[in-house]
This record gives sequence, structure tokens and C-alpha cells, in this order.
Amino acid sequence: MELATSDAHEGLEAALREAFPGCIWNRCQAHFRRNVLDKTPASCRDRMHDLLDQVLEAGSQMEAQARLEEASDELEEKAPAAFETLEEGLLDATAVLALPEKYRERP
Repeated sequence: MELATSDAHEGLEAALREAFPGCIWNRCQAHFRRNVLDKTPASCRDRMHDLLDQVLEAGSQMEAQARLEEASDELEEKAPAAFETLEEGLLDATAVLALPEKYRERP
């Protein structure tokens, strides 16, 4: 097994890593979106949806990070808790980008 996807439950993540050494763990993007949006003020929700789309549809983790950095000043001020959650979970939610593109196709 090369890739496992789950929510950010620490016990589940640890169990996956123990059972499948070397497996890439990817944080479920749907749960990640929910976690970020739950902390986003209503006034910023549309902008955060757009940013999440841009970040999670990036072609690489570097590109995702760059897209986040472009919006950091704006969102760090308007939605600090949401921005912190987004920043802290970005690498986990985009871990799948470490795999070759043929394994990353979205249905």
C-alpha cells in the first residue's frame, strides 16, 4: 500500500503508519475543508472556499504553499483561526502530490 487517506484522528493515523510502514498518509480533503471552514467567519467564507479550491487543486505541494502565501496577509487578519488550521494541515492534505500524477486522478 502506497497511500492511505483518513481524517486527522491521531490514533488512526498512527495505526496506519504502524500497519503500513512507508505508506504516505494523506489527510482527507473533505474533512480538512470542513475543519477550516468551521473556523472561518461568515464574512470570509466565500473567499476561503476559493482559496481551498486553489490550494487543494495545485499540481505540487510547493505550488499549494505558494498559493496559500499569496492570500496569507488577507486571511491571517480576517480569519486567524481558520488560517492557522489551513496552514498547519496543508502538507498533510496535499501529501498525495508526492505520488506520480497517474495515481492522483480525481473521479
